[in-house]
Amino acid sequence: MLIPIASDNAIGGRALLYYLIPYSMMSVGAFAVITARERELAAPVTLDNLAGMGWERPLLGVAMCTFMFGFAGLPPTGGFVGKFYAFSAAFRHGWTWLVIVGVVATAVSLYYYLAVVRAMYMRPTAELQLAPTTVPAGAIAAGGSPPRDAMLQATVLLAMGGTIASFVAVQPLIHVAKQAASSLPF
Repeated sequence: MLIPIASDNAIGGRALLYYLIPYSMMSVGAFAVITARERELAAPVTLDNLAGMGWERPLLGVAMCTFMFGFAGLPPTGGFVGKFYAFSAAFRHGWTWLVIVGVVATAVSLYYYLAVVRAMYMRPTAELQLAPTTVPAGAIAAGGSPPRDAMLQATVLLAMGGTIASFVAVQPLIHVAKQAASSLPF
């Protein structure tokens, strides 16, 4: 997000304002997935206890992959368009070196973002102790995982939809970003 600011041009303002849309959705979605996992385990989430989550909770696994791909700037997410737009602002300013630095930093970030995906799908499930479910008085407890939180699931779905929609419906969002950036002093 600093690349469009450093570019100090109109396309940089639009790039920054556009990128804030998918980035916000990816951040909210990723934190919602982590919160759901923390509630299941009743413990802080680490890469170790993300092991197997993609298979245990397919919605949360696919959503987290989408968010990680978006943070890395891969299609089909708005993160790809946002990074491309930010790099375009630097290129238009004449800072090809900054574009190269940004691409190298993106390549390095792939290692970290894909570590989460690897943990969810390619590591054996650790001995997880799921949090016990609360049973109303008079009911019989049945084993298994805690009930899924509908609000968190809805938040994850909306964030994932927005992350992908910001890749598909680029033009309306760029138009909004252009209108908002017109008030910035460039």
